[in-house]
Amino acid sequence: MSSKIVIIKKIVKDFLRDLKKSFMLKHLDVFDVFIERPRLIIWLVMSYMFMFLNVKGQNINLIVTLLSLLISAAIYLVLIAFASSEIIECILRYANGVRRVATREEKERLIPLFEEVKEKALNDSKKMVKKTKLYIVDTMEINAFVIGRNTLALTRGAIETFNDEEIKGIIAHEFGHLSRYDGQITLLLNFCTTMFLWIFIALSFAIRFIEGFFENNIIGSMLSFVRFILDLVVKAVLFVWTIIVSGGSRHAEFMADSYAKTIGYGEQLKQSLYILYDMEISKNKGLINNLKKSHPILAYRIEELE
Repeated sequence: MSSKIVIIKKIVKDFLRDLKKSFMLKHLDVFDVFIERPRLIIWLVMSYMFMFLNVKGQNINLIVTLLSLLISAAIYLVLIAFASSEIIECILRYANGVRRVATREEKERLIPLFEEVKEKALNDSKKMVKKTKLYIVDTMEINAFVIGRNTLALTRGAIETFNDEEIKGIIAHEFGHLSRYDGQITLLLNFCTTMFLWIFIALSFAIRFIEGFFENNIIGSMLSFVRFILDLVVKAVLFVWTIIVSGGSRHAEFMADSYAKTIGYGEQLKQSLYILYDMEISKNKGLINNLKKSHPILAYRIEELE
């Protein structure tokens, strides 16, 4: 019996060790992300309690409820760690068509620019991760973005549009996002929102399936009404979530611009924004669409840099 216990302990220990290696998320990173943003903690707790109460329903057994609370909380924390891990970051790179810098021309031009800005970012902030690498997306859309903590991507459209100095400004802006953990926070908030909504979505599909057995009668009509309410709740939560995240995203853009200026690339970034400004055709898309915009007006960003 004792030998079996030893074997089981070893298996569990090895599993936990491999799990920790898979997440690759430093405790300091997690602490900084949460301690600087109390609202993120509130959002995580709310999403967990919402999930737990919906799953448990009206269980009146206190001991079972507390045990379930502890077990589900542990599972939830593991899921949060997984959502913040390099595994998810790698999956999202594939999902967004992100590839490594490959051709000789790309390496000779882009790597020195990236390393120059990265060195200044590392000197400015201890929060930066040395493993952060430059990646490319094969699209002619002009864009740059970060994923998690280690991925900074430029599109080929941006590479073709901007000169070397302007690309440095754009890279510095993206390092500004990394300095504030914007990529990691986006992953965490998307996870929390998913936990908020998955029960509603699952219930909606279940009710739709059951409706097929009660067509053209009062039960079917009642189920249809319940499903309508659930769908309405999902749409309402998604709408509110989009408005909140978009507002935070616009603020993050100004902060990332400020960071680029702090480490010495404000002028280069301003010139790249002027190019985008000259290419921009302003269209008034209405109040709702403007509230959903993830980026602020370019003229305002240029104003701040000037």
